[in-house]
Amino acid sequence: MHITVEFGVTLVLAYVLGSLSFAKWLGQYRGIDLGAVGSGNYGATNLWRTAGKKWGVLCLFLDGLKGFADCVLAGQQLPLSHELIVAA
Repeated sequence: MHITVEFGVTLVLAYVLGSLSFAKWLGQYRGIDLGAVGSGNYGATNLWRTAGKKWGVLCLFLDGLKGFADCVLAGQQLPLSHELIVAA
């Protein structure tokens, strides 16, 4: 496989997107340290339990959007079928 600069940038961008912690940021915005309350996990479920349904659903949506963006980036750089990208 011939690696291009665009492919390398896509890999880095996908990694950075995956590292975004919307639960942690939304929890901090609400004044909640998710690591110290509930299950201690920085995730949508713990945010839902500690900050409320609205914040948990927002975090879940943002996390899903993050995964969708990674799939779109992969689809632009790799010769994959649309069915495989949707399945991801």
